[in-house]
Amino acid sequence: MPRLRVDRLSGSSVPLTGGDGRVLVERCYRARGPLGRLVGLLGTTDLRDDEALLLAPCRSVHTWGMRSPLTVVFLDGEGIVLAVHHNVRPWRFVGHRGARMVVEARAERWDDLAVGSRV
Repeated sequence: MPRLRVDRLSGSSVPLTGGDGRVLVERCYRARGPLGRLVGLLGTTDLRDDEALLLAPCRSVHTWGMRSPLTVVFLDGEGIVLAVHHNVRPWRFVGHRGARMVVEARAERWDDLAVGSRV
């Protein structure tokens, strides 16, 4: 049986870029439907540096069952960064009032991504 992995749950990916055109991550997958949002990155033990997951609609996430920490970016409906949570360890819950989308990536990503910037 193939491993449960984000690319198997969400299909194809697209680059995720910042408002300045800079590529933030080469392969951003979008969680499709309630099941995709529920499962998210669970089972993806080998998330690569160039991968991320977009959850929409979404305003909070959990890292229950995850094996490694994540960077979690909360966005409004226009793609403006509302909050960036670095190094969210397994078995945590984070949310942000007003968020409409969330991007999850490896913990080492986006140290320079600031609140107010556009994704």
